[in-house]
Amino acid sequence: MNNEPIDTKKYKQLFLDNFAIERSSNVSQTLHQPDPQGPVLEANSNFNQTGTQTRCSPQWNSQKKAWEWWYWAFYGEVAEARKCHYAISKDGINWETPDLGLYEFNGAGNIPWDIPGEPTSDGDYLYHVILDESSQNKKEKYKGLFGTLHRKIGISSDGLKWEFPDIPKIPSHDESHLTFDEQSNQYIASIKHETQWGRSVYLSTSKNFYEWTEPKLIFHTDEIDNENRIKRIQFATNHPEYLSPEIIDETAGGYTAQVYNMAIMPYHGIYIGFPLIFNPSGPSRGNHDGLNLTELTVSRDLHKWDRVANRELFLGLEKWKWDGSNYATAQNLITGRPIIKEDGEIWIYYNGLRFRGHPNSPSDKMNAFLQTHKKMTGICLAKLRADGFVSMDAKKQGIIITKPIKINQSKSIHVNIDSTAGYFAAEILDPISMEPLPGYTFENCEKISEDSTNKKINWNTTEKINTKTVRIKFILEKSSLYSFWTR
Repeated sequence: MNNEPIDTKKYKQLFLDNFAIERSSNVSQTLHQPDPQGPVLEANSNFNQTGTQTRCSPQWNSQKKAWEWWYWAFYGEVAEARKCHYAISKDGINWETPDLGLYEFNGAGNIPWDIPGEPTSDGDYLYHVILDESSQNKKEKYKGLFGTLHRKIGISSDGLKWEFPDIPKIPSHDESHLTFDEQSNQYIASIKHETQWGRSVYLSTSKNFYEWTEPKLIFHTDEIDNENRIKRIQFATNHPEYLSPEIIDETAGGYTAQVYNMAIMPYHGIYIGFPLIFNPSGPSRGNHDGLNLTELTVSRDLHKWDRVANRELFLGLEKWKWDGSNYATAQNLITGRPIIKEDGEIWIYYNGLRFRGHPNSPSDKMNAFLQTHKKMTGICLAKLRADGFVSMDAKKQGIIITKPIKINQSKSIHVNIDSTAGYFAAEILDPISMEPLPGYTFENCEKISEDSTNKKINWNTTEKINTKTVRIKFILEKSSLYSFWTR
């Protein structure tokens, strides 16, 4: 076990786990759901499209000064029949779909890669794209993974025309996520394979994008997930403002909560996972009815993952709207790694699905909805404050004492805090005796009563910190602490 003091200058310290906390009292961990902004990339009815999805994050192209995005458009009544498409945006909200002059289907010309013939769910369709502007080889500026089953490596100079090296594929079932991990300087792919727990997440990594490690199991469901499955289906059934699964059959048994996929986000020295928990409610056409809902997990090595906030939902069900203005009423799937804006705000793009498959026996009212609103899926955006996944909250007065951290007299301590309803203060402690250092007491600390994602803590003292290791004692009164760091 590493007993080195925590370097809070290199990375912010968040509270998805208790890594930075020695002990605490009268505080609780709160998971925060992002604020939905609505659909940003929908199907084009002029081309007879019925939905959009993607397993890519938008990629910022510094030369074009725009975001690029690769996505799927679905056609017809076959729920999974798709073509690959391309969009571009200056602000990440308003997207254009330019005619690329490469392929065309039903009038849509924004197709960067095509499988000849009618839309399909089989074959080497484009699954993931990463823009690597640091690549020394212009032919490898864009890196992609292709394929329904197993992932074929592709490279491109422009993200539109692709070449495929003659190298082994990455073993995978039909779901995966891909990102580049700046923290370990490698590519990471989280891929789906079957285990005794059903769909589960495996990890494969690569330093050069050509040679990949053998996939290893890193995350799966358990009995608690099975208990939560029943509760979540009951919740949708008991609350008419939500859409209940069409088929609920518990008599036969054998329906197991599973991990449909898991996007991974490197973030301030940790890894945040977004497992999509599939909660089947009964059989339907070719699969199962049910709910797909997103939780949070956290890891410090990509292999051991811990659940966050007692498995509360990060993206839950949206209420059903008969005007067709939203999508995520039965399923919400993170499109890929979230985007961090310049001010630290976190943009989470997700696939919203109105049904888990199409209803088998819709009511007259639902049938009328389906005739009017033919778009079954859409790509949506939600926003979260900087470091805003989890906070440590005190309803009255609470205390948090950190593990030893590195510090010196030239460093300042900063916090991401919301203390508008109370106050926040801190003490700097000797790491052994736990006594406050001279001048750095609660009484000398300037109380903070505001909402700020970057607030420096000040003490009214001329004393210097003459030690390299300290602890910090945070005092929260009706406040929420999201993160802390030193400069």
